[in-house]
Amino acid sequence: MASTRHQRGRLTSIADDDAGGPVTRVDNKAAISWLLTLHRLYAPDRALRTLEGLASALKTSAVPGVSPTTVSRWENRRTRMSLAAIRRFEELVGLSAGQLDAVVTSLEGGIPPRWHLPVNASAVLEKFLGGAVITAVEWVDFVRGLPRSRLRLSTSQWYPIVHRLLAEMAISIRWRYLLRLSALEHLHRYARADEALFRAISDFTADPACQVVVDPVALLAGNRRPAVTAKLLTMLASPATELELRGALIAWTTRLPWDDQHRNHVAAVACGHLLADSSSVPLRETAADLLATIPRGLLEPEVRRALDTSDHGHRATITHRLSPSFTAYLPEAERLLDAVTVAQTERHDDDPLVGRLIRQSLFSTDTDTRVYGANVLNSSPFRDTIADALDRLLADPARDSDPATSAALVDLLGSLGSERHRATLEALMSAQSTPSHLTAGAAFALAHLPGTTELSTWRRVLDGNKPRSDWQIDVEHRAVLYAVGMNQDRAGLHYLRTSTSTSSDVARRAHWWLRLPDAVMASARW
Repeated sequence: MASTRHQRGRLTSIADDDAGGPVTRVDNKAAISWLLTLHRLYAPDRALRTLEGLASALKTSAVPGVSPTTVSRWENRRTRMSLAAIRRFEELVGLSAGQLDAVVTSLEGGIPPRWHLPVNASAVLEKFLGGAVITAVEWVDFVRGLPRSRLRLSTSQWYPIVHRLLAEMAISIRWRYLLRLSALEHLHRYARADEALFRAISDFTADPACQVVVDPVALLAGNRRPAVTAKLLTMLASPATELELRGALIAWTTRLPWDDQHRNHVAAVACGHLLADSSSVPLRETAADLLATIPRGLLEPEVRRALDTSDHGHRATITHRLSPSFTAYLPEAERLLDAVTVAQTERHDDDPLVGRLIRQSLFSTDTDTRVYGANVLNSSPFRDTIADALDRLLADPARDSDPATSAALVDLLGSLGSERHRATLEALMSAQSTPSHLTAGAAFALAHLPGTTELSTWRRVLDGNKPRSDWQIDVEHRAVLYAVGMNQDRAGLHYLRTSTSTSSDVARRAHWWLRLPDAVMASARW
């Protein structure tokens, strides 16, 4: 099968700059080009698979003057698509409204497409006041359309709106999460909304039972007001919880290139958490991600010495994120590529990017890079193909993957899979032979898949008697709680709230999920 991949023709518009070495990030423009080109070549209507056919179908009153040259320039990223063109493209190729918009906007640094769509801000506001479902597309269009609307709100009026949007973002998944994130980041442009967002985030972090803290705190990265900077410094010095600390580290990871004044202090804090024996694996990962953004020459001498004399080299990631050598093919990645090759019914390319996107999504040492890669694959024509191949790999009793690879496969299936893939993850999670970190990983992956898991399965995990330490039990139980909450399984939440198998902290956090407004829970799915 590998030879088949290398016999295909090559698209000149998508450069292959992969030398076959360690995982490197696919250029954002190349990823967008890949998505646009592949969706045209695999459009459900064969008439759309040529530049001429797609241009003709795209041409509407909202998208005038589209020619084959226009489509070619979009695919080669010489010009950006307008929002109206993106929405029409999504409709033609069978994507959900907002799906491509979410990925393209995130890859373009949060800069939204050119606005050419009317928006009725008052209608969205009426939905909010009536407690109705508001979709991710409605939220992002509402926020982007504010300059064109006559809507004027005070900080106190903005607060409940922003609080709901923040809660919905935190429990959304995949591209719907990205759209709500884009909407919240856009609110930094409006002083009153920005102040309301700061207050809402502070309320989230002040609630000891709050299950979703990291993402809201990380949003503060886009707010440059002195009060916010002071808040982020306080979170580093005396965090209320580890989740708050991780959120602050992620926020500083984004702020540091523009905030040299605090670089040395933040780097020293991150180094301390990376090397501390008491630090959890997620905390060490977050600290490593921050340090990897700082050129070695800019680090203070004592930080460089600490990194040099530790087991964690600069720009390294801790144990279970260490990627295998990519000087040769990794068998698991090769099998995923083989599955894609079979699905490539159009002679479009050797597809130099698909292998890199798969490896990036599995093994990049940068969190954002993994997330972006997974979202690109999730919005591609090969999502189901790759998810099915991951499912077969994880269900294969003969598979002998190392712990890092197994964890990465589980994580990616959570990003790409559908309801039919739950059974494999449930079996892996429940097996007595599954290591504790993989049990938790499977639960987190189930959190991001459609559907629900039987309560009896969760109980097997919670009441399991396999050998594990107290902290491993706590990690597993928190992962189960997160999955049950994200799947909106109220029966499971009530069990966690009252079960004697779980800690009082898990019970308190289960109650937090049960208190979420129905409108927030219902909207997060859309």
